[in-house]
Amino acid sequence: MNGELKVPQIEELNKKGTEIYESLKPKLEPEKNGLYIAIEIESEDYEVAETNEKAMIELRKKHPDKLFFIRRIGELSKISLRIPDNYARVF
Repeated sequence: MNGELKVPQIEELNKKGTEIYESLKPKLEPEKNGLYIAIEIESEDYEVAETNEKAMIELRKKHPDKLFFIRRIGELSKISLRIPDNYARVF
């Protein structure tokens, strides 16, 4: 059907988002540890902010109809003991 938003598989989005994050690590860690990154996986565009909501809002301004991979920057187990190592969110 025309006009439908194509929704990628969550696993695919998570895999691609993780790959992009890994490629950005040298630019992000350790200076931005504890902040959040939102990544639009098709363009590999991203925003970093103090909260996941702020990162998502800023990226949504440039990519209003896309889904995002969002995670906290840094080694998650070192940031908070309550967050599992594989924690990431898709919006």
